[in-house]
Amino acid sequence: MTVENLFFNVPVRYKFLKNDATEFRYIKELVQKIALSNLDVSIKLINDGKNVFQSTGNGNIEDIVYTLFGKEVKDNLVRVDHKEGEIRITGVVGNTLMAKDSRKNQIFFLNKRNIKNQILTSSADQAFKGGTGIGKYGFFILNIEMPASYYDVNVHPTKMEVRFKDEQALFRIVYHAIKETLLNKDFLGNTDNEDNKQSYIEKEFDFLTNHYSKEEDRSEHIQENLVQEDVELKYINTSKLGIPTTDMSNSKFINMGNGGNLDLINRDKIRNVNYKYVGIVFRTFIMIEIDDELYLVDQHAAHERVLYEQIKDNYKNHLTNNSQLMLMPEVVNLTHREMEFIQSNIELFQNYGFDIEIFGENSIKINGIPDIEYKIKIDTKDVFMDILDEMLTKERTTIKDIEERFIATVACKAAVKANMDLVEDEVHKLLDRLLKLKNPYTCPHGRPTTVKLGHIENGELKS
Repeated sequence: MTVENLFFNVPVRYKFLKNDATEFRYIKELVQKIALSNLDVSIKLINDGKNVFQSTGNGNIEDIVYTLFGKEVKDNLVRVDHKEGEIRITGVVGNTLMAKDSRKNQIFFLNKRNIKNQILTSSADQAFKGGTGIGKYGFFILNIEMPASYYDVNVHPTKMEVRFKDEQALFRIVYHAIKETLLNKDFLGNTDNEDNKQSYIEKEFDFLTNHYSKEEDRSEHIQENLVQEDVELKYINTSKLGIPTTDMSNSKFINMGNGGNLDLINRDKIRNVNYKYVGIVFRTFIMIEIDDELYLVDQHAAHERVLYEQIKDNYKNHLTNNSQLMLMPEVVNLTHREMEFIQSNIELFQNYGFDIEIFGENSIKINGIPDIEYKIKIDTKDVFMDILDEMLTKERTTIKDIEERFIATVACKAAVKANMDLVEDEVHKLLDRLLKLKNPYTCPHGRPTTVKLGHIENGELKS
């Protein structure tokens, strides 16, 4: 295709073009997107006699991503192939390490045409939530295939904006496509914990879209999770190493709260990971050996993820006794704006375990805090004010975004910190709880919980 003298008879339009470098950047971005959506076509872009871009046309999207974004991005991609009815979503998403501060690496195609749609973008944001970090945006290149009768492109002259026949259904499908892909990977070299993944994803989706009913009958749920007091809790390790083995596959309860309430998280079976506990380095990273491979577990990130999931489950299961009563209630004085926010959102605090009440014109009384495991002595007032500041900072965001920040902040403040000493018993309990999670890969702020250092050959560590 050769284009020459495109604006020879429209001088007014030519006058409003930007400089050559800017206009060529627009052209390059367009050609690259065409290449990303037409993987079986080889496309070459030449400017001033120089080869600027060329795709192989071999049908492999990773090759084009490598050319456009580099090796690091290519190595952190996960393939997507999700089909529901007549709608199919294919492409790649970046793992949580690829999250960025902007949306420039979020690309949607509709039947190979580049589009923009707020419904699709919001769905992707929800799917990445809890893994990319607050204020970060996930990486993805996705093509949505569907019959032409399902959408209308005649919304905007550029044909970039599209309206769909059933936006709610598409929102759910895109969410599932991304979420399933992000959870479909091994953890510490193991993929055993696949049971009821769809149920977990559906519960997460319902939580994010406010589908949980406060009038839901909890008797059946509680009946399913009757306390098994005679369950023996051991540690997961290999007996051949001379360390006790752990099997918590029959355990549905772990009483980890100081308030005596039961953690009603039913995480199915624990991942069958046989590890050897080596020790803790820099008073921060738990070092374990698995099949001649060495891993580091960030004790703060791991504990933060565990508490984050516990707080969400307490809310999703409608626990009415999810607060730990304080020995001495604490009165907190607030500004007028803070007090106004508390009065408007007091139910939100109570739903997540803060037992608070209005105590005067500009003060509140804190009677209880969320019933989770507190490994450290925390200042109740500081934790509460940090959460309040976080929520006020993003007051204009959606309620679910506010809740996300709320949960992440509580988990972060309550989790063990770097440079805190854990005894071996505490290490094993933390790893047991982490291995039971469906999504153990990062802390709520996007930091990886584990890092693989490499494998050992002939007594040497190979990265």
